[in-house]
Parts: sequence; C-alpha cells; structure tokens
Amino acid sequence: MKKMFLDIFFQQFSVAASALILLVFHFFIGRFGGTQIYGEFSFIMAALSFYAILMDGGFKTLIFRESVGGSVKQLKRNAFSYSFLTAAAGIVIFTFIFGSFGLSLVSVLFFFLFVFINMIFAEIKGKGNFRLEGVMNVCLRLLQLISVVLIIKFISPFSIFTAMSLSFIIFILLIYKRAGLKEWLSGFNIDFGILKLAFPFIVIDFLTSIYFRIDIIIINYLLDKNSVALYSSAYKFVEGLILIFTPVTLVIFRKFREKHLEGERQKSLIFTVLGLSFAFSVICILFFMKFGDNIMLLTFGKEYASAVPVLFVLGFSLIFIFPNGFLTQFAIAENRERYYALTVTVVTFVNIVLNIILIPSLGINGAAYATIASEMILFLFLFTKTLQRI
Repeated sequence: MKKMFLDIFFQQFSVAASALILLVFHFFIGRFGGTQIYGEFSFIMAALSFYAILMDGGFKTLIFRESVGGSVKQLKRNAFSYSFLTAAAGIVIFTFIFGSFGLSLVSVLFFFLFVFINMIFAEIKGKGNFRLEGVMNVCLRLLQLISVVLIIKFISPFSIFTAMSLSFIIFILLIYKRAGLKEWLSGFNIDFGILKLAFPFIVIDFLTSIYFRIDIIIINYLLDKNSVALYSSAYKFVEGLILIFTPVTLVIFRKFREKHLEGERQKSLIFTVLGLSFAFSVICILFFMKFGDNIMLLTFGKEYASAVPVLFVLGFSLIFIFPNGFLTQFAIAENRERYYALTVTVVTFVNIVLNIILIPSLGINGAAYATIASEMILFLFLFTKTLQRI
C-alpha cells in the first residue's frame, strides 16, 4: 500500500509538472501565433491524432497490461515494426490531404515518435517503475516546450512540428540505454497473431480518439478556425486536469490487474476510487466557477475572453470523466476490452450525432453539452457492468 501511494504521489507531481509545461506550450502558440495559426495547429493535431491511433495499433495498452508480471520482448519488436510501416504510409496519405509533403513529413514524424515513446513509457509503468516514467515524461515535455520557444519568431504549423520532432529525437537518444531500447530495435518483425491480440485495443483507442476530438473537427467544418481556437483553449484546461488525474488511474490499474490475477473481490476498492474521483470533480468545478475567467485571460489573453462560458460548461463533464477513467481501467484489467469497445462505439455515435445537432444552434457551447451527455451515458454503461462483476 505504501508503494502504491508513493507511486501516485510521484506520478501526480511529475504529471502536474508536465500538464503545466503543456499549458505553457499552448499559451505560447496561442499568444504568439494568434487564433489563425493556433487554430490550424489545433486542427492538424486533432486530425493526425486519429492516425496516431492506427500507428499505435493497440500495442501501448497491451504492453502496459502484459508487463504486469510478464515479458513483452516479442510484443516490443512487433510494435515498433508495425508503427514504422504505418508511419511511412501516413506520410504519403497526408501529403495528399495537406497538399504539402514537408508538413506531412514533420507532422507524421512527430506523431510516430510520440507513439513510440508512449509505448516505452507503457512498459516502464507496467513493470511498476512509475517514478522513472514520471521523470522521463517531465524531461520530454521540457524539451518540447524549449523547442517551440526557440522558433517562436518563425512560428507556423511546419516550424512547430519540426521543432517538436527534433526534441523527441533528442529525447530518444538520451534514454537509449536507460530504457533498454535495443530490444525494441532488435529485429523487424510483424506477427499477425499478436496483431489480433492488439486489435480490440486499437478499436478502443480509435473510438476514444474520435470521441474526444470529433467536436473540434465538426466545429472546424460547421463554424470556423476562430471557433476551433476558442473551444480548444477552453478544453486545454479540462485536458490538463485529465492529464493530472490519469496517473492515479494507471497506478490503480496495476492493483486491479493484480487482484484479478489473484481472484480477489474488488468492491471496496472500486467504491473508494469512485468516491474520491467524484469529490475531485466537484472541487475542479468550483475552481472554474470562481477563477475560470481570470485564468483564461491570464493564460491565453483577452482575445480568448469569449471562451470563458464554454470552460464553465465543460467543467461539469468532469463529474463523469474522472469516474469513467477508473471504470475503464477496471474493465481492461478484467479482460473485458471487447465489451468496452462495444460501449465506446455506441457512445461515440451518440456524441457525433449530438455535436451535429447542437453546434449549429448553440455554437461551441453545443459541443460542451454533447461532451457532458456522452460522458454520462458512458458512465451508466460502465458502472452497471462493473456492479455485475463485483
């Protein structure tokens, strides 16, 4: 128990630092690039995040789960080989979409490096070394921020992705020995049997990405780039809180998985973490209500003042987002990824329909209301199934 709390403490500290660094990162781009460049950057990030799911192939989650008391050497070789091939194909695909080989190259390269690094982190966390992963994550984000600061006078989507890619390459070279990267690069191999094992996870990741990003895509096509920038700026605060909260769910995942392998009942643990997550969400909502307008103006500037109302609305989604994080980890720990994939499919469809209906009439606030409704439906599905299992 002591180790679990220490892991949570160090992960929370490192992820809080990483979240702060990422917020500053977006503040820099938003302030110095303006709504036009920040809107274009946000759109590319949202669009390519879908392809990043394909590059990951479900391996990150599979590696994390199987690293709990097991060896993943073969998984790692397959993961790198698969990601490399899909990245190469992605460069060709997005050259046609963006109309620029250069922008396609640097943006896909960035996401390939991002996916690969996250697989490395997944193995480290799966083995229980949350503190090492936390330190590495902070260093990675610092390098990413520094890279953008250095090119701030020449800011554009191309220069941003180029700088971030170079910073990630430097990071990989720095951790090569410490993270045992030789095993990842020991041979080019793709086993279709392993791909089959990872398939449910790629479905989950892909649908989750759509679920969290489709609002930005729909806003871009139904409204404009300025609206994308305003909604993205508000949602960055919610993402920051999710980023801070996620390490707790990952540490608890190891506990869920160990108890599952040992055949122990988990009712007490489930209700404890759900209660704490609900309490934390209420605190965050009250914080947004009290200081939301001030932090938006202080960080992004007066140009983003009209994003304050949507920040208030998005805050209420945390009532369901935080508990859903634990319920998701419990489902995966119990090998119920197929049920979870089906659930996310239904919720994603509902989310898309709600966005299409609400955004034209309510603007970016409509996207926020769609998020709240979708998270509530997901909670009902997962909580009902969890009660049956405990």
